[in-house]
Amino acid sequence: MPVPELSDLNTAPLFALSNSLQELQVNAPDGVSNISVPSKVLFVFEFKVRLPANATVAYKLQVEDHSSKIVVKEIGGRLPQSGCPTRHINEDLSLCIGYEQNALKGISNVTVAKDWWVALELHLRCQEIASVCKTWPKKYEVSHGDASTIQMKAETLAGKLGLLDDYRNGLSTGAGRFGEELVKIRRGEDRPPILLNLRGRCPCGYTDKCGRGHIRKKCPRQKDVAMLVKLEWDRRKAEKEFWKPWNKRNAVCCGTMKDCPLRLK
Repeated sequence: MPVPELSDLNTAPLFALSNSLQELQVNAPDGVSNISVPSKVLFVFEFKVRLPANATVAYKLQVEDHSSKIVVKEIGGRLPQSGCPTRHINEDLSLCIGYEQNALKGISNVTVAKDWWVALELHLRCQEIASVCKTWPKKYEVSHGDASTIQMKAETLAGKLGLLDDYRNGLSTGAGRFGEELVKIRRGEDRPPILLNLRGRCPCGYTDKCGRGHIRKKCPRQKDVAMLVKLEWDRRKAEKEFWKPWNKRNAVCCGTMKDCPLRLK
């Protein structure tokens, strides 16, 4: 039985695919072609990714529905054929496209499907930059493993506090009050975190007309700021935990990135 191609979408038996894959297939962008459907939980396709100066690059990929977890892999040989966390390629060669929280729930509607495709295309553009520059674009860097979930929570809170740019700057450069100057907190199992040294300058960054900041004790947003600082400490801990199994296995670096911890160990 021949597999349906993209040109046959109007007549292809889409009911054979899982609901999530149906949503992805029907809402595929213009750059997607040559779709084949080997099974109801898998389809293979080519994706022409747009680059600067009207250039494009073609990727061959497959997307699979693993019990409502959507997994996408590059199968055309353009990317390292081993796991590379620094390039956001998991050990099973699936691509970490920064969309796991949605993917775990499945692709439930048109909006989610289109967002998934946008996330995939952005990821592949970053892969092209990484291939040339040997570094992942800092603007789109996301922490690894559980640290990514914590980062998303921290960015949401930082946005509400008007500190998103400062927080992201700390992540990308390691400088500033959310980088090397990150303050200590007091933790408690049954109580919210508290900033230590309450007479020190608050990391909220507030300054009056004279450029003077206020001390942590007097910050009206002290609890939220303390929670943001806690999330950043938690993110750093989770990031370190992510690398431990890779180091324990003595995983071999693919050699395509400058600052890979596997290369530098």
